[in-house]
Amino acid sequence: MPPHKRTDLLVKAKELSIRYNDNSQEYKYIFLRNFDFGIEYNSNGKEIIVDLRTDEVISGDNVSLPSPENEKAISEQWNFVNQKIEGNTLKDVQIASSGGFVSGVPYYIWHRGCSPTAAGMVLGYWHDTRGYTSLPTEHALIDELADAMGTDMNGSTWPWKIGDGITTVTANHGYTFNSSFSITKAAGWPVYTSEIDNQRPMVISIWIDYTGNYSDHSVTGVGYYESTSPPQYLAAIHNTWYPNMSIIDMDNLFGVAFTSAVPQ
Repeated sequence: MPPHKRTDLLVKAKELSIRYNDNSQEYKYIFLRNFDFGIEYNSNGKEIIVDLRTDEVISGDNVSLPSPENEKAISEQWNFVNQKIEGNTLKDVQIASSGGFVSGVPYYIWHRGCSPTAAGMVLGYWHDTRGYTSLPTEHALIDELADAMGTDMNGSTWPWKIGDGITTVTANHGYTFNSSFSITKAAGWPVYTSEIDNQRPMVISIWIDYTGNYSDHSVTGVGYYESTSPPQYLAAIHNTWYPNMSIIDMDNLFGVAFTSAVPQ
């Protein structure tokens, strides 16, 4: 684990150890998913695992530990990067990877459905950061999007209707936006990385997430990281549930679609 993460996690670990009655307060960090960590306790003679992102006790069956080879490679990369950080020569770090990020995307919390909320953050970005100030924001914007994309009373939306909602709402406020819908990871990932490189966030709609976190859910994609050694395709997202950025691994998804919002 990189040292710059340890301080915050140490405080959290101690708080959780009290919550779960771990008198010994002995614990160890473990990988749960990419960029997500957990704590393993021996609490009153019983081993428990706590997800540091959700603070919930989880089953050991849900923990996906990296192989010894990958763990060694990750550790070596972090050690190299940390040495550069300490020597203030991070610019010298060269890894077979690329990435991009869109700054200024707002965090909206779930309202009337994940798809209108995720699309609302995309259009909220164009309002807040790019000068499209005739667009509404927050709940007013999400309400319009939910109506335009046919979100039902349970908050469910057909993914292919998200683009219709985006173009309809922007037109209602005097703007012309195009929206593309790319289905499957193979077709959508190159589109997604190109949009992020061009400073345009997207809506990512997920059918099945094998980690169990984002199945049947839409999120706002704001960044990416891809590496060839080892192969890795990660998306930085706003997940509609809390105002913190999360990371999803494309290899954990089955059935994914990407919806763009491009002003003309």
